[in-house]
Amino acid sequence: MKKEEIISKILLCKPGLTKEELEKLIEEKKRAYSGLLSDEGAARLIAQELLIDLTGKLKPIEVKIKDLVTGLNDVTLTARVIIDWPIQDFIKSNGEKNVVKKLLLADETGIVQCLVWGEKALTLQKNGKLQDKIVKIFHAYTRKGLNTNVELHLGVKSSIIVSPPDVHEEKFPKLTKFINKISELRNLNKANIIGTVKSQPKTSTFKCEFGVGKVSRVKLFDFTGEVTLVAWNEQAEKITNVKIGDTIQVMNGKVIVGVGDSIEIHTEKQTVLTIIAKETNEILKISNLKSGIKNCNITVKVFKKSELKTVKVAGKETLIVEALVGDETGLTIITFWGENARLIANIKENDVITIVNAAVKVDGKFIALTAGKLSAINLETNIILVDPPKTKINEIMNGNKLLIVEGVVVDVSPVKEVIVKGETIKVSSLTLKDEGEQAKITFWREAADEASKIKVGENIKVLGVFLKERKDKQVELSSIRLTKILRKNRY
Repeated sequence: MKKEEIISKILLCKPGLTKEELEKLIEEKKRAYSGLLSDEGAARLIAQELLIDLTGKLKPIEVKIKDLVTGLNDVTLTARVIIDWPIQDFIKSNGEKNVVKKLLLADETGIVQCLVWGEKALTLQKNGKLQDKIVKIFHAYTRKGLNTNVELHLGVKSSIIVSPPDVHEEKFPKLTKFINKISELRNLNKANIIGTVKSQPKTSTFKCEFGVGKVSRVKLFDFTGEVTLVAWNEQAEKITNVKIGDTIQVMNGKVIVGVGDSIEIHTEKQTVLTIIAKETNEILKISNLKSGIKNCNITVKVFKKSELKTVKVAGKETLIVEALVGDETGLTIITFWGENARLIANIKENDVITIVNAAVKVDGKFIALTAGKLSAINLETNIILVDPPKTKINEIMNGNKLLIVEGVVVDVSPVKEVIVKGETIKVSSLTLKDEGEQAKITFWREAADEASKIKVGENIKVLGVFLKERKDKQVELSSIRLTKILRKNRY
């Protein structure tokens, strides 16, 4: 039978398969056999794998994973790859070298471990990443595994198609169904997680029976919580250079309760550790921030920060630091909580940081950010940010954004005390002039003392003020708790 006749038979039995797709499968099959197959031979193999004989009759229907038992010798099965283990070398009992590749497969009825042997494993390895792909297996056999569960094996007579064109992928459970939330780990022995790196890895070495071992620890988080990943030896090497914001997938990790009842997930021999990618969420600009945005990433320069202090939230004590920050589009306030507050307390003014998983909030009349326990901070030593633009006094119209103004001081008032909501607060003001326009700036609390020491005629820049009132050409600005004043010899 010629190639075209075989193609016609296949298309007749598989109406969902196009001729172009079939031609592509034939070429791939020929390449897999290093050109040793003719077009007709490759087409015949594909017909066999698609359960079609050349009379057009379908062979027996494939089985589901739940129906697998030990001792089967001709299994046809379609499933999604959940775990793709690296290929392994081993020595057979007769001294010959061999290889095996393991997969964890799932369909809508269950999961099964699949072992692919010898040349089949080497050919399968050439397909690259298999996780999350659909595979169709022919002429496999089953055996009892080490843990007494049934295993699926592919030997010399078996074959496998990756991403078969005649299969509806949506019928199979998604990979995400098999990923555990970090908050679920305490009750598990083994787990699969995907987490974002929250801390720089800490790596150390130790003496062991085979020489010197290595262990790396790094904190990961998802939207439900955080966990410490502990990677050993070769796995430790993989995470040595990860950065805050990278994403790590851990498949078949061992859950352990660590010091202080903390939860850790450890790598073992059968753990698959993958650095998926740098966090792909775009870096937002301050001018793009809107109420309701969650899990945003932003890179900013720190202009001023408050002292580290302890506050009570819902009856529990926690740390807090606030910072006035900016990028080339504007200014905002970020509130850091818990361990992130402790980190920011050690950051210097004018340092550039990236915050991963910040949340937008409304602070009074301004859009601000908060960085809690699910946020991560990375100090950016190689990034230089342009300062936010200054606003000319005659252009100030919006009272809902923080501004930078610059000019010559033409008048300074002394500090006085006023009572606001029962609290005695210091207040002072000065008049600033730029290009013929003037604005009165009122300073509160500590900023009032600082402003009162400025001399008439000085050139100053003020970061973090807002429009309080504008009538005709009279502009009144007000400071916030983190307003920063720069005198000319300081900028």
